Amino acid sequence: MPPSAGRRNIQGTLAVIEFMGEKKLNILKKLINILRYIFTGFWGFLTIIVIVFLIHRYLNPGWKSISNQDLKDYGKISLIFFSTLGILTLLKYYIRNKLNKQNNEGN
Repeated sequence: MPPSAGRRNIQGTLAVIEFMGEKKLNILKKLINILRYIFTGFWGFLTIIVIVFLIHRYLNPGWKSISNQDLKDYGKISLIFFSTLGILTLLKYYIRNKLNKQNNEGN
């Protein structure tokens, strides 16, 4: 998928948000918050497991523990989580700004 395709998908999502009503935007904002908490919790749990394995590796150098390849994979997974959380945060802020604009126009 070319980089411009991802940009078009985000722009399409933002265009859909433009035409949503206030009630749907509030529901979408709550759903995004729930997804952010789930992703953050899962990534935090994974991080704790990696830290425990790193401590085990440091304290017991002769024993089999987490490998360097596992650490590289964890780094890749972390990048995916960070980008996903960034996109969800961007959508949340965009929805909040849209709701504020709708409230200001209504007053």
